[in-house]
Amino acid sequence: MSKKKLVLLSFYDQHALGSRCLAAAAIEAGHEATLLILKIFRPKYHPHDRFSELKWMYEQGHMPVIAVHPFDAVVCPYPYEVTDDEFSILWKKIDEEKPDVVGFSITSVFVPLVKNVSAQLRQRHPEILQIWGGIHPTLDPIGCLEFADAVCVGEGEGALLDYLQDPSRNDIPNICKKNPETGEVICNPLRPLIQELDTLPLPLYGKHDFLIEDNKCIPVMELPDDELMELPIITSTRGCPFGCSYCLHGNVRSLYSGQKYLRRKSVDRFLDDLEYYKKHFPLPGFNMFDDVFVIGKEWIDEFCEKYPKRFPGVPFACYAHPATCNLDMLKKIRKAGAVGVSLGIQTGSNRLNKQVYNRNTPMHEYIRIGKEIVEAGYDEIVYDIMTHCEYETEEDYKATAELLSQMPKPFRLNIKRLMVYPFAPIGELPLQKANVPEKVAFFYEMLFLLAEAPGFDPKLLPLLLPAVNSDNTINAPMELMRHLYRDREQREQLQHKIPWGVRRAAKHLFNQIGESVKTHLSKK
Repeated sequence: MSKKKLVLLSFYDQHALGSRCLAAAAIEAGHEATLLILKIFRPKYHPHDRFSELKWMYEQGHMPVIAVHPFDAVVCPYPYEVTDDEFSILWKKIDEEKPDVVGFSITSVFVPLVKNVSAQLRQRHPEILQIWGGIHPTLDPIGCLEFADAVCVGEGEGALLDYLQDPSRNDIPNICKKNPETGEVICNPLRPLIQELDTLPLPLYGKHDFLIEDNKCIPVMELPDDELMELPIITSTRGCPFGCSYCLHGNVRSLYSGQKYLRRKSVDRFLDDLEYYKKHFPLPGFNMFDDVFVIGKEWIDEFCEKYPKRFPGVPFACYAHPATCNLDMLKKIRKAGAVGVSLGIQTGSNRLNKQVYNRNTPMHEYIRIGKEIVEAGYDEIVYDIMTHCEYETEEDYKATAELLSQMPKPFRLNIKRLMVYPFAPIGELPLQKANVPEKVAFFYEMLFLLAEAPGFDPKLLPLLLPAVNSDNTINAPMELMRHLYRDREQREQLQHKIPWGVRRAAKHLFNQIGESVKTHLSKK
């Protein structure tokens, strides 16, 4: 086998789970691999009354997610422009690495930027092969071949290794490319999904990954501790048990029809992974990023027996779903160390849930599991809610308010506005659009957030619904929140006004001061 040198590029995503898995597989197979991350995943806070300032993002084709908070909204990630200095650092780093192949990990949000980087790379280094992968190339491989030499569709480990071994092959499963002689587009069949996740190496972290940010190239593992602790994306699974119409899993599952789409590591292998993360990252606990962690009674039973023995007193948080767990499972993982649980409710409307989102769990099941989570004694309970679906009527918004009025406190809400990406099934539904006015949708967002406010009883939400009908009362939920939160609003607004780079530098400085104080005291 001829050894190749691979550079993987990730954009606005220091977590870069897919790229880290591919880099680890390439290194294990005997190749050299380096991960370059161009810009960090960084949010930006915008007061609700200044949202028109973000119009330029959509005009340039950016599609970030908007998370709604009581006093502002968060653009995540905010597409901070790549500076000329950062582009220069990128080209210098690629010149130093001298790769045979550059792989691009691509989401739809940053396709315009990726096209620009790809074109510049082609002009500077026409000899370097470019392979594109990720969710966007998986769903539009032929469109991506306009820029790439090859496109990886679906799961990438095997395809990438075959490509590195012999890029001239035209028959590699999962690879789309053009026949160099005829120009014919060749899209090969997909190989089976990897079922034995225990055979895969841990994602790459260490001396081979670099972040280009703030006009510098930083080894990722030299980031401050507060950023390092958020770096690993810890999962025990690949795939999802559901096929929601707005989610990438709905598309990818259809590519692998007839195969077991949700796969899971053994408990022992997963606990070994946790040992690695605990040793190499300053983690106070673990966030399990599985789409649904609490699933599979036998696996959960074994995990709950072994986790406390290997990680006594180390807390964790995870996602649950009413269709996959019950009170007994919730109590077991609580006893094992879980302190937080999240639930993807999305909407309180049975109509929207079934007809639009392709989710079949009835609302009374969410009320049931909400009560069970509180009974099990969790410290942190988070409910995900989506708004701004183009098919979402006022009746659907009211149904969500009704549902939240029946959910027992305490809980927090994670409200995000739905962003429909290219090729998502939800974008092809033959349904009439609702056209709910922006100010009405905003009223309901604020109404939902009232449910989590200190001192507010969610049972009162239905009483506030008529306020939407008058310009004099439509801002009532916002005014109530200002009263309920009071000082917190001022603190949050002050924090958001401080530039992220300044906050980051200050945290780093305080960490250094703290270490100096510890060293001084230890010498006494």
